Amino acid sequence: MAQLNQALLVQRQPDERFLTAVCAILRPDQDGFTGLITTAGHPSALIHRADGTVESLRTSGTLLGMFEDADLGQVRFSLRPGDALVLYSDGVTEAHAANNWDLFGEERLIALIAKVVDAEADALVKSISEAVLVYSNGHMIDDMAILVLRVLPSGETTEGR
Repeated sequence: MAQLNQALLVQRQPDERFLTAVCAILRPDQDGFTGLITTAGHPSALIHRADGTVESLRTSGTLLGMFEDADLGQVRFSLRPGDALVLYSDGVTEAHAANNWDLFGEERLIALIAKVVDAEADALVKSISEAVLVYSNGHMIDDMAILVLRVLPSGETTEGR
């Protein structure tokens, strides 16, 4: 991410474009996966644990292509069977109700994710996107990107999906 930041600064145009990004590296271990995540101006990732709790992976990286020395903090995490890593763009949390400017927000997103039990990754993406579209009455002012990576519980396979 630091090299990408430098490349963007070198190629910078007068219109001062910038980039938000997230980079997650996952390594299998005997209990699931160990991960390292860095964000650059991107919302913090969430982990939906198999027991229904939701954790925020608080990172504080700055936008890429704006500052010479981008602050790119890293957070280590683990994913066990049944856990899911939820990545999303700011269009999700910054969606607002059609009749006012109340944002969907991270708190509402966390509450929504916590209610979803034993969801497959695609079902979790669908739940989030549908809730945001209903909340905003389909009036999105930004893009909405959602990626969910779920560790399959023991014995579960993706066959037939």
